[in-house]
Amino acid sequence: MKGDSTAKALAGIRVMEFAVFAAGPLVGKHLAEHGAEVIRVESRQSLDGFRVHYPPFKDNRPGIERGGSYALFNDQVLNVTLDLKNPKAVLLAHQLISRSAPAIKVNPDGAQLNAGLDRS
Repeated sequence: MKGDSTAKALAGIRVMEFAVFAAGPLVGKHLAEHGAEVIRVESRQSLDGFRVHYPPFKDNRPGIERGGSYALFNDQVLNVTLDLKNPKAVLLAHQLISRSAPAIKVNPDGAQLNAGLDRS
């Protein structure tokens, strides 16, 4: 909005994120900080390594919902978990992409490649 100093540059833009570890999530974080709606798609078969491999962990106990590094990189990002071996989940992923601006794709796993998400 013109003259509104609280409006962010990327407000109204939706970005899909298919990425793991630092590179993709860092881009998603920066886009979200500037107003984009970032939706991160993750698979239970191929969790982001920041969830389980990198400290700090809440109460020093590793677990998929306890990773401080994961929280740092994804604090302003929406997240959906999809089984990309399921045709309905693949359809949903393609629908989300079709309603988005760019997509962030770094190191797509086999399920993403098989679902054709590397070409979306």
